[in-house]
Amino acid sequence: YRQIHGHCFVPHTYQSTNPGLVQWVKRQRYHYKLRQEGQHSNMTSEREVALEQIGFCWDIHSALWEGRLHELLRYKEKTGHCNVPCRYPPNQPLAIWVKYQRRQYKLWQEGKKTYMTPERIHKLETAGFEWSRRSSSSGKRGR
Repeated sequence: YRQIHGHCFVPHTYQSTNPGLVQWVKRQRYHYKLRQEGQHSNMTSEREVALEQIGFCWDIHSALWEGRLHELLRYKEKTGHCNVPCRYPPNQPLAIWVKYQRRQYKLWQEGKKTYMTPERIHKLETAGFEWSRRSSSSGKRGR
């Protein structure tokens, strides 16, 4: 997979192409997590090192989040702000991600279950992210 795609982020949608690989990747992550929690696991130190050497990602969700954050920072370099419009054809997934971050932040403020963390909040605020869709500097809507 890595030789063809240049990375080890095997998507769940790859199930139809190579279900064995998808299951194997899930098992590696599962056993890694067990090992990190001090529980019985088939993951060895040697296997962990070998997988990390080829760029295996243990936490795909965090890696994807960091990837979108980098896209947001590139957007800010071009535009001077982080207010990605809701309809942004050059990178619609980024626009959806920005809207999702605002929704997750609102859930976090309300004390509800969310993927938002204080660390993510800090990273977004450091980047100049505005939790409201209104831009305080320009008065324009940032959708």
